[in-house]
Amino acid sequence: MATNVVHLLKLVFLLFFSCLWTRHAAEWIYVTPAQAYNSSVGDTLKPGDTLNSSSFLVSAKGTFALGFFRRIDSTSNESYVGISDMADPSMAFNLYVWFGNRGRPLVNHSGMLTLDNNGTLKIVRQGEDPMVIYTSPTKNIVGTLLDTGNFVLKELGL
Repeated sequence: MATNVVHLLKLVFLLFFSCLWTRHAAEWIYVTPAQAYNSSVGDTLKPGDTLNSSSFLVSAKGTFALGFFRRIDSTSNESYVGISDMADPSMAFNLYVWFGNRGRPLVNHSGMLTLDNNGTLKIVRQGEDPMVIYTSPTKNIVGTLLDTGNFVLKELGL
């Protein structure tokens, strides 16, 4: 009898979390691991590098991707900078674990994530002021997407 109750509780939890997953999955356009790998510019953004709406940073082991994504339910062409979990290449979609500009979407896929030669990480938008994310006190920094899902800025040794 107790075993049946445990199985019933597991089923209820499974159904509950499946509903949450489905709602989340329906909101975003997903990039398959193959799309991210084919459009990858590596795992590191160096001074002067730019990441546009059709390119991605993919972590060294291919576990995470950083790039521009858009919502399925949006009637406009708004996009967001985000990091997605790419751990299971057999999945048809990925989970987004972080968004950098949730409250300020980019219009018409015009955004570019850039690390300029002055050490400033920013999102450049067509016809608008750049969204500065970080300004380094030194110019010699790089941004690397780690296999933990963290995008880390670090100063290079001289």
